[in-house]
Amino acid sequence: MKTLGQSSNFVVQIDDTKYSVTEQQNLSNLVTSVFLNSFETDYATLCGWYGVMVNKVLGSNNKATITFGNQASGAGSTSGYSQSNIWINISTLIGGTDSIRSTFAHEMNHILEGYKMNWTPTNSQGEGLCRAVADMLHPLPGSDEVNAWLAFDPTTDPTSAKADTEFRKDWVSVNFNGGDLKTGGWVNGMDDSYSIGCAILFIFYLRDQLGFSMNEICQSVGDTLELKYHYLTHGDISGFSQFKRLLDIHFPGLNNKCTPNNPFPLAFTNMSLSSAGRENNLFVFSRMLDGRIIFNQAAPGKAFVGWQEVPGGQLTDVALAAGMQHDTLFVFTKTLNGRIMFNQAAPGGAFVGWQEMPGAVVTNMPLASAGRQNNLFVFAKTLDGRIIFNQAAPGK
Repeated sequence: MKTLGQSSNFVVQIDDTKYSVTEQQNLSNLVTSVFLNSFETDYATLCGWYGVMVNKVLGSNNKATITFGNQASGAGSTSGYSQSNIWINISTLIGGTDSIRSTFAHEMNHILEGYKMNWTPTNSQGEGLCRAVADMLHPLPGSDEVNAWLAFDPTTDPTSAKADTEFRKDWVSVNFNGGDLKTGGWVNGMDDSYSIGCAILFIFYLRDQLGFSMNEICQSVGDTLELKYHYLTHGDISGFSQFKRLLDIHFPGLNNKCTPNNPFPLAFTNMSLSSAGRENNLFVFSRMLDGRIIFNQAAPGKAFVGWQEVPGGQLTDVALAAGMQHDTLFVFTKTLNGRIMFNQAAPGGAFVGWQEMPGAVVTNMPLASAGRQNNLFVFAKTLDGRIIFNQAAPGK
């Protein structure tokens, strides 16, 4: 082996029997001018994300050896974390300089996963984080790994794993840890494209849709991405269901690809929100882009629990209205053909279902509502422009 250069935390070498003199010189120049500085910078960034000191993982007595190889398959591999003999192998024949830097970020993240032990390097969530990290630090043109999960159905793929049993399967609340292939043989947890594509997308969702920093994501705890979601949000509702609902709207059905890997942030609604509060809860309502009506709630001193659909499957094309009648929550909307509907939930109870407002009024505009201790009022505009209202006393 021939050493091309070294820095505070890394030694870069090649097998000089497999490179020409000119290739060796070119790589040596790149190591000096590009790679060592890039490796140290990315290593420091990753240590910051994981909340560890740079000199605690690597250092003068525990440098990582990076070996450049001229193999045409397999961009990289790593020993993982140990207190000695940490190594990273990187192909120099796949994608050039940008690919080498991206592969380093990927493999270095695996080492830090093993060091911190809050991510599992060998399953779909750990591999998904590594690929997301590499994409963030050194994005490669045309990278679309997420589309394996987003745009293709594994049930029609004879080469997929037996565990990939449905289109857009939930690989957030469960990990793929390895399994049998339909064609026979075995696929490792870090090699299944469907589950890994889901994991990469969910990590981008946490960062760019929900606004969590990479420090928060990398330092989150939980054996699955779902548990990490609950750790970060303190919410009670499934993170996967909200994530998938949003993607289903923007990328409906098969073959709807996103390029590059990260489509977030995505629009959630194009309507104003409405809210109503009672003594022990605050509720907020929204109309999603596909017309479904959803709500979120928070108890005093607690986080919002997550978005869920108001039961009944009602669709609308306007903003919602909400109000309280003493301690009963009401939400109002209009149907796509103008009928006025309401739903209600008593304290501690679920919504009872959509009902049509008496009077057979038709409108083409959003409603408004307001409540006082003993009455609830709702206002509407008729098709001929008149402003009308309805009211209800408690229990009536």
